[in-house]
Amino acid sequence: MSKEYKIGDKNLELYLVGELSLSLGKSPITIRRWESLGILPPAKFRDKSGKRLYTKYQIDKLKILVASVKIKQGVYFMKTKFKEEAKKIWVNEPKEDSNGGKVEVKETDGGKV
Repeated sequence: MSKEYKIGDKNLELYLVGELSLSLGKSPITIRRWESLGILPPAKFRDKSGKRLYTKYQIDKLKILVASVKIKQGVYFMKTKFKEEAKKIWVNEPKEDSNGGKVEVKETDGGKV
């Protein structure tokens, strides 16, 4: 389930790492590991408690990317273009606000990925 967050003067619908992991068929631990290894760029947004937040755009593009490189459990994918392509997804996203990516929750929305 998404929540609407206020980023500067914009309202964005953002999703927690659990929604991203469900969409990709991976565990939240895998997503966090990919980030710590530099396979995924760091989450652009985090809530006040530091939880990673992702846009629908990032989730949709990552689903396509994961399917296209056929990433499966235990398969070494560093030889693929996954890392480079994932970074391109982040480039098209809004820039962080002046609060270093910390955002305030405006309201809960019933949207789903």
